[in-house]
Amino acid sequence: MKSLKAELVVAIGGLVLAVSILIGASATLVASNAMRQMTTDMLEVSAKDAAVIIGGIAGKELEVLKQVAAQARLANPASSDADNLSVLNEAQQRNGYIRIFFISPDGKAVYYDGATADLSSRAYFKWLCKEPQTFQIPY
Repeated sequence: MKSLKAELVVAIGGLVLAVSILIGASATLVASNAMRQMTTDMLEVSAKDAAVIIGGIAGKELEVLKQVAAQARLANPASSDADNLSVLNEAQQRNGYIRIFFISPDGKAVYYDGATADLSSRAYFKWLCKEPQTFQIPY
């Protein structure tokens, strides 16, 4: 009798163990899917919120840069590079830009600190040459 009783206890114990493992795995899978969906939803909402904030900041900075570009000293083609640099340096100090520069029609960029670079191969410069207008990129 003891062997039959022992077999029943082991069989029932094994069945309870298997059911417990199955329920635990199912609960883990459901929780994982719920967390994944919630994370996806929250990331989407966060990305939209961040886009609104960044769009507002970029719009404000673009307006400031338009005001800088509209200054008579920069808008005058006869202005010297030194005069243009002084305007850019003032704007950089006042607004705290990382880099601000102007580009000549040949693609030569002159930064507020006097450094130069050839930007003629950059996509935004090529676009600017096709669509002439004042163009600023805040870094």
